[in-house]
Amino acid sequence: MSEIKRWTSICQDPEDGSGDLIVDLPSELLEEMGLVTGDELYIEVADGMIILSPKKPPSS
Repeated sequence: MSEIKRWTSICQDPEDGSGDLIVDLPSELLEEMGLVTGDELYIEVADGMIILSPKKPPSS
């Protein structure tokens, strides 16, 4: 069973009227998930937690 890790980040308003939020993910989290800037994530809310998982590129 994998260990549950938690990070805290502040949501920022891009102030473009879109209603979107910017969430800076800590570099340790990005490294552990094997992510780089521009990668897309699935976002799920379960039991009061936000769960991120990487979208996989289509197989060639």
